[in-house]
Amino acid sequence: FLLIAPIENAICQKIIGKRFVDGQITVEVCELHSSGQTVIDGKRIGKHRLWINRRNKNYTPLQANAIHTFFIRELSAEYGRCQLNGYWGLSVYPD
Repeated sequence: FLLIAPIENAICQKIIGKRFVDGQITVEVCELHSSGQTVIDGKRIGKHRLWINRRNKNYTPLQANAIHTFFIRELSAEYGRCQLNGYWGLSVYPD
């Protein structure tokens, strides 16, 4: 998962090991992927690569679900006015 968020060390420390969306998503790894040029409210925005463990409840194959929307909403809740964004990235599996 690629998370668009302020570049700060504390963001990864806050979310690693934390469960989201009623325990359906657990963040296992968080690392800064790339630093952007955009500055909002004095904070530079960048992409963070998250490795997550996802366990969907009430999942029906081939039907849309909005689990990522709830995930982003919970992440954003800790930042007040700041609305984070993100999207599913290409899965890369270590050798």
